Amino acid sequence: MTVASELMDSSLRKSEGLQSYLQKPIIVESSEEIRRVVLAIFAEYPNRIFARAHILRALCGVLVGQVARKISLLQPQSVTIENGLRRRFETMLEEHFLEHLSVAEYAQLLSITPTHLSRVLRASTGQPASAIIENRIVREARRNLAFSNLTITEISYQLGYEDPSYFSRVFKRVTGQSPRDYRRKLEH
Repeated sequence: MTVASELMDSSLRKSEGLQSYLQKPIIVESSEEIRRVVLAIFAEYPNRIFARAHILRALCGVLVGQVARKISLLQPQSVTIENGLRRRFETMLEEHFLEHLSVAEYAQLLSITPTHLSRVLRASTGQPASAIIENRIVREARRNLAFSNLTITEISYQLGYEDPSYFSRVFKRVTGQSPRDYRRKLEH
């Protein structure tokens, strides 16, 4: 079962700490609780009746919480300086991603070197800081493409790009498809 990252982005709160458990791929053995929620999602999904989307979002939230709990029992994370730094970076990224700050600018705001920031982020997420920054912008683009009627040009300007074609190239590099193809795929 796949849950759209847009749904994850809109439902996960940084302060709850679930994202750190869900950022890296992991295989966990299912539990009876997880199976029940998955079966409920499968039963609700084919319906086209009132409140379907709301019920599916709620069930997905329960599933995400149960999976994160299961992972946390397998991989307890200690609160380290690196985890604190990662959380501070993620908070800053949420506040400033539309400004297109560089890794060096984020590092300066955190009073560390860009190399140290990238090393800590790569160790905890598997990605360098530059990729995390770019992915955050593209996640917002995907959300806008999925849930708004804005044109691709309007979305690119809203996300701080001065050149819509550059936005399209970045989007394609990260997702493997153009914004137009991404939107078409969602519509079908």
